[in-house]
Amino acid sequence: MKLHWKPNLSTSALHAAEACWQHPEQVNDSEVLATMRPYAERLGRWIIDQHPVEPQGFWETLIVTGSAIDSNRELASAVLTNRQVQDGDGSRGSLLADLITDVEAAFRQLFPRYDEQSAFRFRPLQEQWLGYGRGLMNLWKCLVHQDALADACTVIGLQPILGGFGKAHPDRDLVRIEAVLTNARPELPEVIRLGWLLVQLEQKSNEIFRSEASTDAPVLIPLATLPAILAAGQELELTRCDVAHVALAFRHWHISGPLVTADITESPTELANLLIEWWHSSERSQASWQTAVRMLANRLFA
Repeated sequence: MKLHWKPNLSTSALHAAEACWQHPEQVNDSEVLATMRPYAERLGRWIIDQHPVEPQGFWETLIVTGSAIDSNRELASAVLTNRQVQDGDGSRGSLLADLITDVEAAFRQLFPRYDEQSAFRFRPLQEQWLGYGRGLMNLWKCLVHQDALADACTVIGLQPILGGFGKAHPDRDLVRIEAVLTNARPELPEVIRLGWLLVQLEQKSNEIFRSEASTDAPVLIPLATLPAILAAGQELELTRCDVAHVALAFRHWHISGPLVTADITESPTELANLLIEWWHSSERSQASWQTAVRMLANRLFA
């Protein structure tokens, strides 16, 4: 898999705004929170007013599309069209563009040297990937009996706001990941997090759930790939695949979704136990990856 490393100020700024709006208690810098939060709240309230059914989907579309469109007016128009928000007179697009511009200005105030420092921030993760990436992906394919992954992927490097975060976007062959300089948790190296995001781009499993008009895939695929990538990392002596490490990933990788959030609040170890039990069961049965993922879906959502 060829990775195209791409820092992007707009995406980083919007990611910071979402973090300050959705998870202010997890933002690791009080100055970032104090500076960004007023603009994040204005944007967040506007999104809820305009798109109350699925505000999280609006945020994600906005953040990812921001990596491809430089003009904020064009970005706003593209996002409104994507999320099917009517804008006949252009007023919604104009206001959204202004809100984005304010977020970016606050971000630039905090990180005036973002462009030149982003390459420096990328380097540790790039070096880890050069050392372990190919082996990690080959081991994952072997463990889950898959032939191939995407040929190429764009990696959007984010300014670290949450101390480590990542999100895969299979519909765009793109992942975004906070480019931290060191492994915040030595037991879970950042190269494993990156590998976990990349294997979520595997299309067959995502297509199965899309074809069934299921809403479970955004929650299911990150869960299914977690023990598998830890098992691949264990083969390289980078981490371990066990209940403790799965539960640790829940806490520190910001794995989101209704099911995950509810279960982590009550008992991360309980869900970690379920995933490890499912993983060992699928290994013993040598089920295809698609069959194994269906088995996990039945356990979680039946």
